[in-house]
Amino acid sequence: MELLAQYSTAILITLMILLVLTLGVGVAAMGSQRFGPAFRNKVMRVRLALHGLVVLVLGLLILSGM
Repeated sequence: MELLAQYSTAILITLMILLVLTLGVGVAAMGSQRFGPAFRNKVMRVRLALHGLVVLVLGLLILSGM
């Protein structure tokens, strides 16, 4: 828990950057005919997982008192 509190800003920034990247790729994939539906579904699942990680990290930070 101390490690999370020590590197909380770096962890959150990294997760947010990954979230923005997957959002950008998802938007590009939705508007393009080059990507198939399977790729679009994978991007959406990754984005959903990253949203979950961000919420989890924020919850842990709140519980740890940061």
